[in-house]
Amino acid sequence: MVYGLLSFSNVVEPKFAQPLLEKINSINWKEFNETYASFQKSEITERSFKKCPSVKRVLFNDLGFFKGIELISQNELAKDFLEELNKLREKCSDHKKVNCQDCLLIKESSYEICMKYILGHYIGSTGGAHHGHEVYDIGEITEYEDQEVFVAFLLKSKDDINSKNSLFVQFYDCTDSGGIDIISVASTEDLDHKTILRLQRAMKQNAKGHLYCLIQRKEMASIFFLSKKSFQKVMKTENHFPIAKISHPF
Repeated sequence: MVYGLLSFSNVVEPKFAQPLLEKINSINWKEFNETYASFQKSEITERSFKKCPSVKRVLFNDLGFFKGIELISQNELAKDFLEELNKLREKCSDHKKVNCQDCLLIKESSYEICMKYILGHYIGSTGGAHHGHEVYDIGEITEYEDQEVFVAFLLKSKDDINSKNSLFVQFYDCTDSGGIDIISVASTEDLDHKTILRLQRAMKQNAKGHLYCLIQRKEMASIFFLSKKSFQKVMKTENHFPIAKISHPF
């Protein structure tokens, strides 16, 4: 639209329009386009939710685990931090049963790539060692709307192969469980529309009073931001890693 207006102005008033066109053409739009594409994807995802008003979706910070965590806009986060976010995995490289059960008691920087470790500090548990055959990855009780509820977390990271199908199978199995109140998908990437619609269809057809919660890229970034900030405070390395371009009031 901007180009169109300037092109028209260039015909009417070339002395005014030509310098502006040259300035715009000299700008590197790569970072803007990447940020805008991610934002646009999130907006489209939000619209897809509104098409299924009968499916109740719980906001992540309405759960007792994450009360007080505010959403941070992606354009407020440093590029280095977003690269760290992309490196998060469902489990760390030091993946053994004895390590998983005690990892929340240990401040170890190598654990910071593990989603179970990061979320576990808020949930209160990592769910133990991840072996790939669980109905859910982490399950714990929290408060939602003044009631105690059991939340089952399904974790998916960027490098998962066939993660969409495995996620759907896990999600479907959870809808068949009477011991689960809220099914929460936590992912470092925004889910695509087909996956979201499949999850919503599973909720409509099979859920027995279940609710669901999506922790996607912007939610995971907000949780990870606060996690890194807390970790750095404990380790006294505040200036080691540039988390954000701004100072956030947490």
